[in-house]
Amino acid sequence: MSDAGQQMELPLDDDDRDFFELYVKNGRREFVRHVSFLKADCLNDAEDEISSVLPDYWKTMSVRPVEVEYVWKTYEELHVSYMICKSLLKLI
Repeated sequence: MSDAGQQMELPLDDDDRDFFELYVKNGRREFVRHVSFLKADCLNDAEDEISSVLPDYWKTMSVRPVEVEYVWKTYEELHVSYMICKSLLKLI
């Protein structure tokens, strides 16, 4: 993890924009699962960027601000899951 922590700091410091997460929500607007991350100056800009690609996203998804540590933690979890799936499918 020490190498990963060093890598995390390098490319992310160049951009002053904030991190946002597009996620699937349930009927009570609660988090169900991760969809994607993006960077924007503010929440409104992030929502505008998403709506330009997915105009009806708001019906089943939402956008929320997140910290860089959460982005990194999610990346690690997804990478581990990806590697397990590759192994199970004998793709390695």
